[in-house]
Amino acid sequence: MSTVARTNLKPSIHWLDDESMSFGSRYWTTRCEGFRVDFPGGAQGYVDEVRHPEDPDHCALVVRVGALGDRVVIVPLDEIELVEASAERIWLKSPVRLERSERAHR
Repeated sequence: MSTVARTNLKPSIHWLDDESMSFGSRYWTTRCEGFRVDFPGGAQGYVDEVRHPEDPDHCALVVRVGALGDRVVIVPLDEIELVEASAERIWLKSPVRLERSERAHR
């Protein structure tokens, strides 16, 4: 199990530009359905879907938010601050923007 130390430094997950990023980081970024997502400011959600995992230019996470999980927020990968696969958690750089959300279909 890995331990992640949180600091004021903001780790980056720019795998679109950085060929040196490990296979593991790329792997988990596109296979994180069910992971908990923590937004700055305390909001939380869960990854419901990874859209276009085969296309780095259009890949995004569909995150369920809200008390009932009845809203989804589309999160581009460049908004990811950190992925910790062993804890199945993702930390984002920016708070939830409801203007970028849509109703979840159940």
